[in-house]
Amino acid sequence: GLWGAIDLNGKMIISPDYQFISQFNSLGLAIAQKNQKLGAINPQGKIIIPFEHLNLQFLGDSLLAFYANNAWGLKNYRNEILLQPEFDSFKIFKKDSSTN
Repeated sequence: GLWGAIDLNGKMIISPDYQFISQFNSLGLAIAQKNQKLGAINPQGKIIIPFEHLNLQFLGDSLLAFYANNAWGLKNYRNEILLQPEFDSFKIFKKDSSTN
């Protein structure tokens, strides 16, 4: 019932220690769950974002929304907090490529 990861040759690269592992993004990060908490790991299984979040979501490849103290905050892929958790929600806006 636990998740791990293998490479394309079938070699185990992350031991099955996690309740969940998302797909790896283009920066090589995946959100994983361990002991009911979410964090992020790299393809070698190194913990990049500690397992301390009840909710953690990618907002693109380099930004993550995290839930703490009943509010949402924002951090980057290096675990540096960009916005303290004080928001009810986040919404991503994309520039329309047909406009300047």
